[in-house]
Amino acid sequence: MRLRSNSVLICEEHIKNHSQLQRSHTYTKVFSEIREEARESAIKLFQKSSQNSEILDQLSYKKSYQWLKKSTKSPKML
Repeated sequence: MRLRSNSVLICEEHIKNHSQLQRSHTYTKVFSEIREEARESAIKLFQKSSQNSEILDQLSYKKSYQWLKKSTKSPKML
C-alpha cells in the first residue's frame, strides 16, 4: 500500500470542494432564473385576471342597466 502525501490529499480536497461550489453556483443561478420566470408568470396571470374581472364587471353593469331600462319602460308607470 502506498501512502499519499498531504499536498496530494489537499489538492484532491480542493478540487472536490471547487466542483461542489461550481454546482452550487449553477443550481443557484438556475433556481433564480426559475423564480424570475415564475414571478413574471404570476404577474401576467394577475393582470389577465384583473382584466377579466373588469370585463365581467362591465358586462354585469351593462346587463343590470339593460334590465333596469326594460323594467322601467312599462307603459302604465304611475
